[in-house]
Amino acid sequence: MVDGKRRRAAPPLPSAINTQPSTSPFPPLRAKRECGLIRAAMMRIQRTALVLWMAQGLAAGALGQVFDQMLADMFGLPSSPPSASAAGRAAPPGGILVTNVLPDGRTNVMLRRGSTGRVLGPRKPPFEFKDGERVLLIGDSLIAGEAKYGYLETRVTSHYPDRYLRFRVLADAAENPLTHPAGATAKDKPADDWLRQLLSPVAGFKPTVVLAGYGMAASFDGEAGLPNFKTNYHRLLDALQSLNTNTTVRFLLMTPICHEALLDEADPMAHNAQLESCARAIQEVADERGCEFANLFAWSRADAQNAKARAKQQNVRIPPLTEDGTNLTAYGYSRISLELERALRWMSNTWRFGLQRDGSLREGGFGARILEHKRSERQARVVLLEERVPAPNPPGFLDLEAGAKPQCYIQIPGLEPGRYTLKADGKPVVTGTDAEWARYEVISEGPQWEQAEELRRTIVSKNELAAQSWRQEKESAPSPNAQPPSLEGQITELEAKIAKLRRPVRRTLELVQDERLPGPLKQEELVKPLQPPKPIAPPKPKPDAAAPPPPNPPGLESKPASPPAP
Repeated sequence: MVDGKRRRAAPPLPSAINTQPSTSPFPPLRAKRECGLIRAAMMRIQRTALVLWMAQGLAAGALGQVFDQMLADMFGLPSSPPSASAAGRAAPPGGILVTNVLPDGRTNVMLRRGSTGRVLGPRKPPFEFKDGERVLLIGDSLIAGEAKYGYLETRVTSHYPDRYLRFRVLADAAENPLTHPAGATAKDKPADDWLRQLLSPVAGFKPTVVLAGYGMAASFDGEAGLPNFKTNYHRLLDALQSLNTNTTVRFLLMTPICHEALLDEADPMAHNAQLESCARAIQEVADERGCEFANLFAWSRADAQNAKARAKQQNVRIPPLTEDGTNLTAYGYSRISLELERALRWMSNTWRFGLQRDGSLREGGFGARILEHKRSERQARVVLLEERVPAPNPPGFLDLEAGAKPQCYIQIPGLEPGRYTLKADGKPVVTGTDAEWARYEVISEGPQWEQAEELRRTIVSKNELAAQSWRQEKESAPSPNAQPPSLEGQITELEAKIAKLRRPVRRTLELVQDERLPGPLKQEELVKPLQPPKPIAPPKPKPDAAAPPPPNPPGLESKPASPPAP
């Protein structure tokens, strides 16, 4: 288990020398000479500190990218500095992300400028969903796949176990309303026919938060289609705001993912250049409106490249993020949910704790409230209540490589040599040796993850019913006598089930010894003198046993004994 370390601030430059009268016991001449030596030494220290301070600023410009990557690897943060909208102004080259890990596990990220000097500023606060928010996910193929898998909505839902949030998903991968909408040429209208037709299913929902994911379809039009794309994007956001006149709608604009290079596909370099231009256009829209922004293109491209490099280096197979290069799989959506978490500046929904040799809890644990704990050299027992339900695991491959995703850790040093199995609510979860538990063990399955998977499946079922309800309203003929069957009752039941599944449950973790292994000799056994073995005495004959007759000498014939005289 790795504990976060608080970064200490650089010491200030030496202040001026004290000019108060000296109280030295030496004679005046010697005291004056001593004061001169001290003054000269202080001046040398001050010049040295000034040189080091200047060198630090120069090194920040040259080594900024190296430090960025080191800190990103240590704390799981993006290596690029915050954007202009997040930091207040454009970050100069050589910016360094400095992360302080607070005692409660939260992080405070500061931006240190490069060669132009140092400017420290607090990180933008996390994006918060309030109780009762109505969240709309709208977009093209990115959001259409999310309705099928539900990983993004599950991550947002589990982050607030005590808050009631309602979600709706509105997407169609086959349509491209922001590039070629019907009637989009009338740019002076605040909401035309294509906007009313697109937003008619959610007109009564009145969203307060919108997560928009457009751009994949628009990327095929190239640079020439970007002005029209940006204009229609602004009009769509204005129309969404007009649905809710009581409050200001908050937006999170997500870029399309990269075109993943698959083995049997052509090189997608040209399409990725178009996608990157589209991502920049979406960021411009976000900056102009002052709303949140998530660059899924840059993150997915880096994640795919890192996975391929690690698979080649370690000779393992890591599945691709997409089915055909542009449509995410379940594994891809589980990975993208990590970037959504970073874009919203949230702490991961994981936990870590350790039990020391004396039975006390190790400092630095977070993510769960330990209600009971005890241990010995052969077993341990912990009762905990997690702060949040963990993220559900994707089907098939699960990447447990350090740094690949946030993990749950348990550390229990000082166990007797042997193999130990962790059981969660009586179910075996993971087995490891005493040395592995002394280092740490990654916990990635158990009843908590089963609860998270059930939450995700319930969310997918709710989205399917909502889409079916909208299709019924669209296809049914307007008649006062014949009304389509309403699915709102079933949707309400599923939302009540979601509200129950998003709350963590008290869990009991028990570590039991499966096999005892021979360990090193104890100290008292090492100093104890070895006793010589006792001699083995031959067995004594029984007193009532008759002795056998002596053998005849060689050469003499055996004659029977003469009978006794009468």
